[in-house]
Amino acid sequence: MKLTLLDPEGNEFLVVITYLSVDDIARVKDAVAWAREAHGEEKRKSGELFFFHPLTVAYYLAEYEADAPTLIAALLHDVAEDTTISIEEIETRFGEEVAKLVDGLTKFDKLTAEAQLGRHLTAEELKNATHYKLFDTMINDYRIGIIKIFDRLHNMRTMGSMPPHKQREKARETLNIYAPLAYRLGMWKIKSELQELAIAILEPAHYKKLQQRLADYEAKQKKVFGPMAKTLLDALTGLGPVEIMPDQPDIFGTYVESEEVFHETQGFDNTPRLIVLLKEEISCYIALGKIHQLWDPLASNLTITLASPATICIVRCTRPLSTKANRSKSAFARCGCKSNRKQVFCPSGWTGRGFRPFGLPRPKNKSATCSTT
Repeated sequence: MKLTLLDPEGNEFLVVITYLSVDDIARVKDAVAWAREAHGEEKRKSGELFFFHPLTVAYYLAEYEADAPTLIAALLHDVAEDTTISIEEIETRFGEEVAKLVDGLTKFDKLTAEAQLGRHLTAEELKNATHYKLFDTMINDYRIGIIKIFDRLHNMRTMGSMPPHKQREKARETLNIYAPLAYRLGMWKIKSELQELAIAILEPAHYKKLQQRLADYEAKQKKVFGPMAKTLLDALTGLGPVEIMPDQPDIFGTYVESEEVFHETQGFDNTPRLIVLLKEEISCYIALGKIHQLWDPLASNLTITLASPATICIVRCTRPLSTKANRSKSAFARCGCKSNRKQVFCPSGWTGRGFRPFGLPRPKNKSATCSTT
């Protein structure tokens, strides 16, 4: 029996949502039961119950302590499309707020549009109209976009049972629509995973090369990380708690940098990358000065976005003091200085801004599985 994070009744999920009030937990439990009943024994291509999909999307959101309406909408996001339950019934049972979220997540009303136009919509027209509807409804409630991103994340993680042409279609859509949307919402970690999953489908041979390239980079970084970290810790004594960690580039960033994508002479940047975490933002500026006393800076590689407003932070997805320093005549290092608060908030963007108060530790990102084997 394979260990699962979610059982058919959603018990593991119900443990995760204990941060909600008693009344909200009761509403979410009601939504779990209703979604389970509505989807019945419907199966996905993989053979698992379809109900596991909305349950897993809700689980992902619960890891970020999403509010009750968001969780309920995630649980019911396919109900209006795939069952006989209407948006009006959802509103009657769970209220207008949940109904609007679910409506924003449903596909464009093809039948009504075709009746008005007097012709059939093409598949491309329907897809474009659905995307337009998604972005239009996000203007009033950004939670619709966040639910949709986690919906796509689970679909991409479980894409293996789909036909190859469908996988490529979804992967291209993910790169063009959902990864950029995650980026704009500051959901850096989710954006990176969506991009990686898409590249693995669209260019599997290239993806394996990139994996090997990153593995080689990580092995090289391990050799220099220890001595560099010790040198930095000694230099930053007196700045309070200091944590130094390696900064591993992601697959898609490596893909963009690779010589296969751009000019043949432009290779992968093998410069060691470190993140220096400090308690206060002011300490980041002091640390920058100490790093430049320790190693000569390259002025053209100094980036300061620490003082940017939160809205800029969300678009850029990170708020470091970043500098590239010359450790010797032939060796360089790239260091980024962040406060603990920014390290907590920035990789998660609006999932941190909207669901969880600033400064609280992030939950560990477990990959929920839905297998019942």
